[in-house]
Amino acid sequence: MALLAEKAGIEVEEVQILVDEPAVRQLVQRLLTAYEVSEAGDGEEALVAIRADQPDLVIADIQMPRMDGFALVDQLKEEFPDIPVLALSGYVGAEEIEAHNFVGLIEKPMQVNDFQERVDDTLDKSG
Repeated sequence: MALLAEKAGIEVEEVQILVDEPAVRQLVQRLLTAYEVSEAGDGEEALVAIRADQPDLVIADIQMPRMDGFALVDQLKEEFPDIPVLALSGYVGAEEIEAHNFVGLIEKPMQVNDFQERVDDTLDKSG
């Protein structure tokens, strides 16, 4: 769907998915067909990709190898303060998320409808 919108001259919002679990990345790709989705397996890989092509939204898992979601969001807020970052975790609470400048939390296990609504709402508010 994103490719068809681009061909029609409609701007498509970009979402960067940052999850170390391939199955979760694949699920998110399938859920967000209305968006151009790129993915990374850890924070360092995501930071390189984001510096090359800034997305409209980043969804970052908290527990990842090499650079966790907390370190990534802190770095992104320094370099790209306007990019909203949603946290994805089953281990942290809202207080921790707010302390690190995430715009919200998607809890694992994800509820499909809630996940899609949260992404849509975040992009609507930031756009």
